[in-house]
Amino acid sequence: MEGVWVNRRAKHRTLRGGRRMVAIRLVAIGLVLVLSVPALLAPGTAAQGRKVLVVAQAGDIDSLDNEKALGPSKNAIILCTDWQYLAFKPVQLKSGLWTVDTNVLVPRIVEKWEERALPNGRYQYAFQIKRGLKHQSGNPVTAHDIVFSMQRRQAFKRDTLERTLGRFEANKDLAVPDDYTLQINAAGVAPLLFKSVMTQRNLYDSKRVKELAGASDPWGEEYLKKNCVGGGPYRLSKWTPGVEMVFDRWPDWWGNQTWEKTTVDQIVLRVVPSVETRALLLQRGEVDIALDMPPREIDRLRSVQGVKILSYPSQNMLYVGINPVIKPFDNVKVRKAMALAFPYQTAIEQVFRGDARRLNGPVPTGVALARKVAAYSTDLNKAKGLLTEAGVPGGTEIALTLDAKFQTHEDLAVLYKANLEQLGLRVNIQKMPSAQFNTETRAKRIAFFFYEALWWVPDPLYILSLSFESKAHTNVSNYQNAQVDDMLAKALETADEKQRLRLLEQVQNFVIDDVGWVTVAQPNFNLAVRANIDRYVHQNTELHHLWLVQKK
Repeated sequence: MEGVWVNRRAKHRTLRGGRRMVAIRLVAIGLVLVLSVPALLAPGTAAQGRKVLVVAQAGDIDSLDNEKALGPSKNAIILCTDWQYLAFKPVQLKSGLWTVDTNVLVPRIVEKWEERALPNGRYQYAFQIKRGLKHQSGNPVTAHDIVFSMQRRQAFKRDTLERTLGRFEANKDLAVPDDYTLQINAAGVAPLLFKSVMTQRNLYDSKRVKELAGASDPWGEEYLKKNCVGGGPYRLSKWTPGVEMVFDRWPDWWGNQTWEKTTVDQIVLRVVPSVETRALLLQRGEVDIALDMPPREIDRLRSVQGVKILSYPSQNMLYVGINPVIKPFDNVKVRKAMALAFPYQTAIEQVFRGDARRLNGPVPTGVALARKVAAYSTDLNKAKGLLTEAGVPGGTEIALTLDAKFQTHEDLAVLYKANLEQLGLRVNIQKMPSAQFNTETRAKRIAFFFYEALWWVPDPLYILSLSFESKAHTNVSNYQNAQVDDMLAKALETADEKQRLRLLEQVQNFVIDDVGWVTVAQPNFNLAVRANIDRYVHQNTELHHLWLVQKK
């Protein structure tokens, strides 16, 4: 890894060697984006002359509470609550497309930080909050807001990153020496701490939430389902469930004085379940961006006048989750049969139209320890033999569950079902609405399902911990293995990088042999937009920071 983090890792080695010193990291913003968006009027959404960006998405918004929401809700939440304390630097590629450099951080709410070793082997990180920032209520942005937001996350058991990578708890390891200083006592894993916790956390207006919540609901859970309370670039002005959300530009947003300057007056997130309708609206110019487009439609739209496709290689992992505590998947031979039955090459060619890479293991290509060769390939004879050895009788019925918003998953499921039925199984494809699917996978109640996971930090410790650590809420396949938990815990405590990678390679090999997932593909990130859309910045999260978009 190049850039800032090489030096930070070297500093960690020095500190762990016993030298007690303060390492101050100051990051100056060296990038100015000048954004300009001309008017595009969407019928019924804005007064004449206002600049409007209309986005069509497949699924409805289920909640504006970041600790409860999944899927398309995130794209709404980050418009009205500030999403990052620190940010990765936007950069322009030779192709002209924009992305972020995950090796370089730029200040946002946090303008500088320092790190020092503690006598107990842990580290104290002090974050300085930029003064003069305000929430949409008029309340100042302070360190107390970050503490509240982190403690709220812990209350809902969404603090896996904090507990696993930073080994700190919001209720006991945070301190606020003054209104604009936050101290965190944590493990010595600063690169992962900064990249995971400080670049992907929304910020609540703690004073306002407490005013609205009341004693019976200290975290404002009921209110925040339908209301935004933060300091993001847009205000939620209208929400018609199942139809659209309308956000108006908040001119007093602090980012307007930085490289994040906004010029779009209004952003409309419109619910359009049909792929064909989203494509038609995009072709007609009635929407500017069409989300959730399957590969077959992306392929067709490439040749449509007035439309362009923004395409980036992705570390998004598409896999089949297998819950090992639900029969018949509690038998490893059955899980291996599922891996041998998947039509990998056919899927890449027919469903993705070649616009994807094979996912060779639980660590994606582009990340350290990614496998160059897949552990499993299609072998129906061997798969059938394993089912016989496992005592699974012919005619056994299994359910293959899908998130209904993903047409790609349905296309894959049809191919997979055909192969599984050649093994003598009866396969029932079940499509669930996104909100229900997200609820059920988070509760770890689904036995056999398609899933996509994009881990926002390209590090094998991060990815394997969130995917397979038993208590991680992100371990949606409910993988449970004491040996894997132990190896992950040791890796977190290992200062030597080579030794840590050896441990993590053992974890990966163990999970592959145990078939924690059926690893399928790494689909490219493709976004269908009107030809006049520019300066879209592809994020490591692949969430849409729409305030950065430029329309020529």
